[in-house]
Amino acid sequence: MDDKQPYKSPEQTSDLMKRINEWELGYDIKELKGSLREVVEKALEKAGISESGRFDASIGLSYPKGSDSDKIISKPKRHGYNYLIDIYNKIYDNSRYNYLAIYAYDKDDKNEVLSCHLDPIPNKIICTNYNGKTFTLSDPLQKCHFPKYIGNSIMNILNVILDQGELTNMGNKYMNIVTEASMYPGKSIKVNPVISIYRSKYNNEFIYDDNESKVRITWWYLNPSSKS
Repeated sequence: MDDKQPYKSPEQTSDLMKRINEWELGYDIKELKGSLREVVEKALEKAGISESGRFDASIGLSYPKGSDSDKIISKPKRHGYNYLIDIYNKIYDNSRYNYLAIYAYDKDDKNEVLSCHLDPIPNKIICTNYNGKTFTLSDPLQKCHFPKYIGNSIMNILNVILDQGELTNMGNKYMNIVTEASMYPGKSIKVNPVISIYRSKYNNEFIYDDNESKVRITWWYLNPSSKS
């Protein structure tokens, strides 16, 4: 059930924005965009597709991982799969994938030409092109680093925009994190991107829009007894 209470006041949001290190945030956004772009470029190359237009990505994470959050099974969605995989390094050791899915469209932005999703066993990104041909993006003999880089960037972004220590002092709670990103190759990048943050009791949202791309991260906190 969504929160019916109003979001933070403009004054509170302004104070939150002043606290953010925009240089760090910009770097982490760049890293996330770069990793997603590289997945799409490599997949298009392997599929024999020379050009494409917009691509969308949807990533689900839970933090911190634990026995209670492991029991949560959400229904598969159009933009996600219920696959789980660990992310490594620092706070990422306590993060877990729920799904990773990417969709690329033609230059006219009308038809889907490629879709990819993460299969955690044995840690591969599997793609399907418009002809129905399925292929594995990563070499089966090598570790696929894309999930790690993408997940780390998302956790870095959260670490920048949340209150200091919030990720390391969760108590008995945990959070579900959904990231949606859309990129439009060829569009110009705004010097001053639009950045907004909204906080409420049940749902929280961060948006970064620089015209070439839009990143939206939503997260919500759950108690160990929660069932959804």
